[in-house]
Amino acid sequence: MIRFFTLLWVIPLLLGTVHANDPLADAIRESVSRVAPRLVRIDTIGGYEKIAGEFANDGTTTGLLMDAQGHILTSSFNFIHEPSSILVRFHDGVRKIAKVVATDSSRKLTLLKVEVPEKNLALIEPMSQPTLRIGQYVVAVGCALSIEEPNISLGILSGENRIWGKAIQTDAKISPNNYGGPLLNLRGEILGLCVPLSAMSDETTAGADMYDAGVGLVIPVADMLDSFERLKEGKNLESGLLGIGFGELALFVGPATIEEIAKDSPAAKAGLRKGDRIVRIDETAVDSAMDATIQSRRKYAGDTIKITILRGGDSDEIPFEIIIAPR
Repeated sequence: MIRFFTLLWVIPLLLGTVHANDPLADAIRESVSRVAPRLVRIDTIGGYEKIAGEFANDGTTTGLLMDAQGHILTSSFNFIHEPSSILVRFHDGVRKIAKVVATDSSRKLTLLKVEVPEKNLALIEPMSQPTLRIGQYVVAVGCALSIEEPNISLGILSGENRIWGKAIQTDAKISPNNYGGPLLNLRGEILGLCVPLSAMSDETTAGADMYDAGVGLVIPVADMLDSFERLKEGKNLESGLLGIGFGELALFVGPATIEEIAKDSPAAKAGLRKGDRIVRIDETAVDSAMDATIQSRRKYAGDTIKITILRGGDSDEIPFEIIIAPR
């Protein structure tokens, strides 16, 4: 993996550079100003120079202040080299040493913590969960280049339920310059956190090579907040294994009829069988194999999943509760 230095399209935040009659520019400036107190610049120092023979992406990245206790959520991308020191700079210029609390390897999120009196942090309001609309303008924000003038990339929200339901998609430029930074709407509401992700691999660096392909991936705010609350307990989160398969073609065009059951998997031990058709997962109706895959792969190891099936020609629904196993 090469070291990334590609600069995002930077829109300066200096008042004199923005045309007075440009409502889009004004909306962008206002949305970024609303989130600015939450932005932190993260510098990593030391650690391994290479991981598996490839350069580690050490240096500067972006984080999002989550509360007045000093919890900061960011991308795991800049921590694969296990830095010896992590230095956080806040919007007001205060610098603090941070420690890693825990990591979500499924969604590539890392939670940091700084020890600082609450009064020294900006008042952090609870995040809302704004409605997502395909085609709406969005703004990806990072401060790897400057905490005073965040780098900004404008685009649209181009997709939902990407990477097995874990991410939303934007054509706004996403790269190490804003990994760990927020994606905003034009009202300044946080839609999610920018990270590299891949449907083909769970490696921390997977998806980073897509930064110049018009495919930016973002953990939506609801999942981001769920991960944050779990990570605060100090326990790492990871993808889980259910142990069912639908076949390559059926995954995209067929119903959620189980074609394979992995031996000794949670699904096999619970009593699911080949030929069972999944009709509901938790409280969500399932119409296709893709629906079932998205709902199940969103879970973490240790989570309980409720699966309702139809078996054979029987019209009676059969419920199962299964604990997801680590991969």
